Amino acid sequence: MKLILILGAAFLLLFLLERGYRRFWSRDLHVEVHFQPHPAREGEEATLTEIIENRKVLPVPMLQVEFLLDRSLGIDEEENASLSDQLYKRDVFSVSFYQKISRTIPLKCRKRGYYHIHEANLIAGGLQMEKNYYKDIPQDTFLYVYPGDVSIDRLKLPMHRLGGVLEGRRGMVEDPFAFAGMREYDGTDPMNRINWKASARSGNLMVNLQNSTYSPRVACFVDVEDVTMWKHMEIHEEAIRLAASLLRSVLKKGIPASLYTNGEDFLSGSLVQVPEGSGRGQTEKINRSLSRLNLNAKKRPGPISVELLRMEHELTSTQQVVVLITENQGEALQDAVRKMASKGASFLWLGVFYKKEGWSGPNIHGVDYLKWEVEHEG
Repeated sequence: MKLILILGAAFLLLFLLERGYRRFWSRDLHVEVHFQPHPAREGEEATLTEIIENRKVLPVPMLQVEFLLDRSLGIDEEENASLSDQLYKRDVFSVSFYQKISRTIPLKCRKRGYYHIHEANLIAGGLQMEKNYYKDIPQDTFLYVYPGDVSIDRLKLPMHRLGGVLEGRRGMVEDPFAFAGMREYDGTDPMNRINWKASARSGNLMVNLQNSTYSPRVACFVDVEDVTMWKHMEIHEEAIRLAASLLRSVLKKGIPASLYTNGEDFLSGSLVQVPEGSGRGQTEKINRSLSRLNLNAKKRPGPISVELLRMEHELTSTQQVVVLITENQGEALQDAVRKMASKGASFLWLGVFYKKEGWSGPNIHGVDYLKWEVEHEG
């Protein structure tokens, strides 16, 4: 009888302890997941930090923290993650009373994008490990992964062609007596701009800047419409990298630039477009906008010719130069370019194609053409 009472008391105590633990395990237990505060670039590494803080006497012997990560943010093979359309990241901790645990996870940014973690799921094992208790904690952390850089050696040719188109506009004559300062050589500048004396003094190649009788402007149109039933992701991603690299170089030279695409913004659902601007702030706007360009949107992108014609008056009545980046060779696009070129718009048409595809560009007066080759990974 005495043994039965002891066992009964023990079971009652375990029941009360388990009930108390179920009620209080998540109280004053704080979990935060956050990306690094600054953006990364495609191909670079980034970090994600997990912070678990238990601000009470009651420990949590087994705590599993789960959250979803996009599979484009690679995690080392040793990490505990199951692979599907997204990475379901799981980590298990044993959290003592009044303990804070901080863990930094390295990420490999395999692809440009906007990555957001909305929620962390907590699973706590019961005292006897026979039951699990659950709690969802809202999170609000994001990471921008900017488009990767194209090779500076490859960028020289389109920048040289663009310079030729810009100088072809009447009035694009720099005043050699109106000195506007110097900056570092960026690999795309002509050799006759180098100030050798200043370069010797600074230890870095420096180029002269001259004022101009007018301010050149560049409007870049990026086409992400698939011209066949197949999705050419490699083509579109390379077009985005090319646009980002080219516009960064243009803005670095002090030339105002704008961006227009027929692709959808991942956040707003509207078209990714950036009005004209200049300086470092404009570079950031363009990088962020291209990061959010969603190539997997349910709605198929419309023709880029529609966006060109929508801006027809602005582009033909000003001194802007149009850079068109596309794999499209359709008649509607050619007609739109031909119409605008006949009204005085200047074009640099960058055709983005796989290496084995031949292309020389349609014969339209006033349009300069350049093929940009892409390796086929498939």
